[in-house]
Amino acid sequence: MVRLQKRMVPKKANTIGIWYYILEAIGILSVIGNGLVIAITSDFIPMQVYKYTFSPCKQKNYTGIDCLTGYINHSLSVFNIQHFENTVTLVDLKDPVGNVITHCRYPDYRNSDDYSYSIEFWNIFAARVAFLFVFEHVALCIKLIAAWLVPDVPRRVKNQHLKEKRNRLLAKLR
Repeated sequence: MVRLQKRMVPKKANTIGIWYYILEAIGILSVIGNGLVIAITSDFIPMQVYKYTFSPCKQKNYTGIDCLTGYINHSLSVFNIQHFENTVTLVDLKDPVGNVITHCRYPDYRNSDDYSYSIEFWNIFAARVAFLFVFEHVALCIKLIAAWLVPDVPRRVKNQHLKEKRNRLLAKLR
């Protein structure tokens, strides 16, 4: 079948056409996607919020202590195991030492009485949204500056095309 068909004659094009806009959209979506991954799935933002609002370094200039001391304890919510639906089997829960377990901790920012979102959750959520907004704008500004600084056509090639065009026009005038 390949032998029966001729190859199409290629047409000259100045640009890549619609693919330019498709690649631009993919670039913007990738910046937003990377910002979402950093803001939503990582602990970077909650750690920064803790460091600047709740850490031991907030009040005084501590140099001998890690500013994230207490972060793990702060990031865990408390759940009373008596609030499980089936509490009959949970009465005799004991840790390896033999102490009766009454609470468990899980990674979230919730109030211990009604398990609604705490004020820390909303502060961290606002910080995540702000980080996403700033990250996206900074990355896209850097991209626009780089696109402005780096020309699409090198100067040497552009000058060569202009010389060829000038020679063609001079040849028509003669």
